[in-house]
Amino acid sequence: MLSILSSLLPFSASAKESVVSQRRVNIGGYPFSFDLPEGFSKDLPAENLVEQLEINQVDLFDDLTAGHLLRRWWDIKEPGWFGAELGTVMLEMSVQRIHPNSLKRIHSQPYDVTDRLDFMFAIEELLLRRYKAHNEEVRHRDGSWNFELAYNVAGIATMLGGRVDARYWNHISESQNWLRYSISAPFDAIVTSYALPVNRNFMIELAFTYSVNHDIALKGGKRDFLRVSEEQITDPIINSLYLQYPGDSPIKSAVEGEWVTETTDEVVRRNWQRLVKPLFGEEAYQMALEEHKKREALEDRSGL
Repeated sequence: MLSILSSLLPFSASAKESVVSQRRVNIGGYPFSFDLPEGFSKDLPAENLVEQLEINQVDLFDDLTAGHLLRRWWDIKEPGWFGAELGTVMLEMSVQRIHPNSLKRIHSQPYDVTDRLDFMFAIEELLLRRYKAHNEEVRHRDGSWNFELAYNVAGIATMLGGRVDARYWNHISESQNWLRYSISAPFDAIVTSYALPVNRNFMIELAFTYSVNHDIALKGGKRDFLRVSEEQITDPIINSLYLQYPGDSPIKSAVEGEWVTETTDEVVRRNWQRLVKPLFGEEAYQMALEEHKKREALEDRSGL
């Protein structure tokens, strides 16, 4: 979504805002590097980078804050001395546990994070754990869902007719394929995140929260805000991410190999028979089955 906005709106970052520095973290023996723009907000709480994190005690990471690495805020303005204040971007970087497979969407085995479908479900489980308590707390008095104040975790896929589409997308940085995903957040904010497995027990996640100023939103300026945020903050970070794996790591082989050559849409469509019934129900499965039969018939006729 943000990449499309980049081509629509004519803003550019100032020289000051474009200054970046390279940062490094040792995650249990896995070196991780990225670029970080300077010019942090002075008005919002920040936490400096944790440069060394041990991950040998898996159960400690049942606490979702145990793997915290960094929190930074930036104030987003139009370029120039009198540029309008558009909103804020917050980055939260953390290492998260690959939790046991309690969702059991398509199988009951532990998540295999070399399999991209399993990794999508592992991320979904993380998001549900993260936001469950908050979402329950903000329900309306009658128990109904509060769309304005809840974090809306939409799942890994959607269906249109008989076609399955992924809700997760590829992001390739330094020849490694991260998974990108977005959720709507309270007060019309957007959280867009990027995740990569570190090993079979842990993933690294970068979560960007985009909060547009209310008066800018009323004037239809949300696209402007997202555009400038991407150019000044998001792009320099996400296009510099690199995690150094051991040479014989099966996860390295996956994220630098098959994951790079196959889109997430191709992954979910290749697995549609496993996905549709548990995610969307029997009626949706029959619809997808009919759609698949039609495509096969067309392919057979075109091959004659």
